[in-house]
Amino acid sequence: MPTPPVPPSTLPCDEHRPVEVLHEGRWVPGTLLRAYRTGGRWRAVVRYATAPGERYQQARWAEDVRPAREE
Repeated sequence: MPTPPVPPSTLPCDEHRPVEVLHEGRWVPGTLLRAYRTGGRWRAVVRYATAPGERYQQARWAEDVRPAREE
């Protein structure tokens, strides 16, 4: 019997996906660059800006990132 495939520990994004990132209690628009598992939990590498000149690129826990709302 063949062994089932193991899910990747990393999910590279061929195209950057729009997301919302929780920053200081509010959701701000951002971009998902990559997702990976560590210690049984998911982390997302995201890029976002909160104001002109205030840009961030961070690894955040999955609960701090959600899909962007479609308008």
